[in-house]
Order: sequence, then structure tokens, then C-alpha cells
Amino acid sequence: MSKIYPIFRGTIQNGQFVPLPDFNDLFKFYLSTLEKKLVECIIKPIHKRRSLSQNRYYWGVVLQIISEVTEHTPEELHEVFKEKFLNKIEVMGTLIPESTTRLSKKEFSEYIDRIRQWALDFLGIQIPAPNEAVDKTEFV
Repeated sequence: MSKIYPIFRGTIQNGQFVPLPDFNDLFKFYLSTLEKKLVECIIKPIHKRRSLSQNRYYWGVVLQIISEVTEHTPEELHEVFKEKFLNKIEVMGTLIPESTTRLSKKEFSEYIDRIRQWALDFLGIQIPAPNEAVDKTEFV
């Protein structure tokens, strides 16, 4: 069984990692437990994941409208669009579409835009943009 290690978030200031204030003491304590040990450090920028409002719009407007036209369920459409529009990742030797839950806000927005364009080109339906007047109770 593999061990789980903590993840600390912070910023880089003057070439130094500075943990977020809530984690500063814990970070220092954790480092003290590793004194003179060989360690591995991974530093990568944090990309904000898709938002809940984006997800509600996707399921409650985009997939719902296409579902009403095609008579396929939103879940079926979700699988088709992931296959059609998302990058593939290898899992145990098999290529599968990446999960929409791992997309950044920008990537998820681009994914939705590709689906809206596809719906216009192939189904002739205009799906309203998130900022256009829509009865928001449908997807809240």
C-alpha cells in the first residue's frame, strides 16, 4: 500500500516557496520531520478547475437542449462529446477521453464552445451562451 503525502499550496516569492498562511506552521513542522532525508519536490502552477456554474450550464442547458433534439440522454451525449472533443489519456494501455472534472475553467469553456458550434453546424440549433438570457431555474 502506498503512503499518502501532504500537498502544500503557496506562492513563489523572490525564488522561495512561501506556503499559504493557514499552512505555514504545518509546512515547517512537516519539513522538520524530513531533516537530512532525500526528498522529492514537485512544483506546478495551480489551475482553477471548472466552476459549479459552468457545470450546471453544461448539464442543464447545453446537454439538455441537445438531448431534446436528438432524444439521447444527457449522460449519453456527455460520453459522445468527451470522446469527440477531449484529449485522450492512456489508462492501463487503453486510450480514453480525459475527464471533464480535470479541466480548467478555460479548458471547460473551450470544450463547451466546441459542442455549441457542433450543435449549430450539424443540428442547426443555437444554444444560448452562459451570459445570454436564459431561465436560470432550469440549471440551478
